[in-house]
Amino acid sequence: MSIFAPPPVLRQYGLALACTIAAGLIRLAFQPWMDGRVPFLMFLPAVLFSAWYGGLGPGLLSTVLGLVLGLAFMLPHFAWQVHGLDNLLSFLVYLLSAALIVGLAASERIAQERAAFHARQATMEHERLAALIEGSEDAIFTKTLDGIITSWNKGAERLYGYASEEVIGKPLSLLVPAERQEELACILDSLKQGEPVKPFETLRKRKDGSLVEVSVSISPIKDNAGCVIAASTIARNISERTRMESLVREREMRLRAIVETAVDAIITINDQGIIETVNLATERMFGYSSEEMIGKNVSMLMPSPYREEHDAYLAYYRATGERKIIGIGREVEAQRKDGSVFPLDLAVSEINLKGKRLFTGIIRDITERKRHQREIEVLNAHLQRAMQETHHRVKNNLQVMAAMVELLLSSHGEQVPASEIKRIGQQILSLAAIHNLLTQQAKAGGDMESIDARQALEKLLPVLQAVLGERPLTFEADTAFILVQQATSLAVLANEMVSNAVKHGEGPIDLNFSVQEGQACLSVGDRVPGFPEGFDPGRAANIGLELIENLSQWDLGGKATYENRADGGALVRIEFPLAASGNPTENCVD
Repeated sequence: MSIFAPPPVLRQYGLALACTIAAGLIRLAFQPWMDGRVPFLMFLPAVLFSAWYGGLGPGLLSTVLGLVLGLAFMLPHFAWQVHGLDNLLSFLVYLLSAALIVGLAASERIAQERAAFHARQATMEHERLAALIEGSEDAIFTKTLDGIITSWNKGAERLYGYASEEVIGKPLSLLVPAERQEELACILDSLKQGEPVKPFETLRKRKDGSLVEVSVSISPIKDNAGCVIAASTIARNISERTRMESLVREREMRLRAIVETAVDAIITINDQGIIETVNLATERMFGYSSEEMIGKNVSMLMPSPYREEHDAYLAYYRATGERKIIGIGREVEAQRKDGSVFPLDLAVSEINLKGKRLFTGIIRDITERKRHQREIEVLNAHLQRAMQETHHRVKNNLQVMAAMVELLLSSHGEQVPASEIKRIGQQILSLAAIHNLLTQQAKAGGDMESIDARQALEKLLPVLQAVLGERPLTFEADTAFILVQQATSLAVLANEMVSNAVKHGEGPIDLNFSVQEGQACLSVGDRVPGFPEGFDPGRAANIGLELIENLSQWDLGGKATYENRADGGALVRIEFPLAASGNPTENCVD
């Protein structure tokens, strides 16, 4: 079985089930001697085989089934619980080993499938390129740097008259007339020196000795090290094109000197709407060559419904002489060769040349102008919205600061301690950090109504570091988008809770933010001494606790809880709903 062709799904899961049951039967056979001890390790070989053979799904199936069977052997003794050091070690080794095996097997399977995908893609691409080359009307062949032909497509057979077996392995000079041999030598020298060869037109010799005019494009073929090892040639028969060019040259010379240097597209049509001349700007603008446009109805450059209406308009003008666009500039839409529609300015004038009525259209692509106009409109709208949001955020922040100052004054009167003023300063820095993050988000064109809580708290860490001093801080946070007002309150709460932990606790401080089932929880904990027995935040004469209670309840719609950790130290948790409604649940991690 190839590693790139995984076995059928039913076989994978069937073998995983069979191997695990077989391991269980073997363990059952040893039950009289092993009793209820170390029942899990017997299933690791089954997990290993299932993951290797079937990948992630079968490996997980074997792991879970082995766990269930292992616990079943312990049922008579411990009632589905793991007791004893040997059983606990067996249980842990089984889980860790099974997870490692399944993970490695899944990674290997993914790598195999990816390699198979890339191999198929490479094969398809190779086949597609081969089909394109073989089906091309142009002559396409490759040669060594010494000029030896190494490949030859059907287009080359048609152009030069040689079958592939007649030229492969032969020198390229076979196709070059005697007077052009020096040209070939220069080309080969340029290729050997790694110099590019620009496309050119020249003469080549067919099998019957006749000469043919060709357009030649030569591309180097490089190895993995970037060194030129060969070259590919595309040759196109331009004999018919040259003949047609000589027929129309006299007509083109009448206007070419005037219009070819124009930046705008210039098109001349007759009174039937047939294109007679175009300039180079027209080709660039519409994507058609002059040969594709000259002799065709100008409506080919128009989208519907103007394309279908144009001939009727010309007929009406010829019959009545009433002008609707001639002599009047206006904005219209045009259609390129690739089908894309773009806006343009069009000015049409009428001339009579030797009794022949002609119309000349001067066309300017205004796509960039329109795009700039739209960009300016979008930027103006974004700027207006950003200004409104900034005004709203600044107003909210000022209200928060005013509320904190009012709270201080109500508690201390006119004699506000310096420590409380410093606390206000820290809170202002917290609000500034969130405001800075929101400003950066607005500049990047992001959402200005919500913010990632994790990013907000990370932005706050440098501010908290000034409060911590030498105290270490551990930080963990889930990613969750919250309203901007919630983020502001969250920053103030985090700063206040960490400040209290620094002031009243000892040891490292833990700052966590977790999300579970639509509920968010911000928690801060320290090590010792914890809250005193009978602690009641409602009776504690503490401005910080009052701030925590007010922000938790009124700004976040949640609640604050205070408890002592089992391993010592205090833990404060703020639980609030992410949505507009919902009750807090026990989802904090401490």
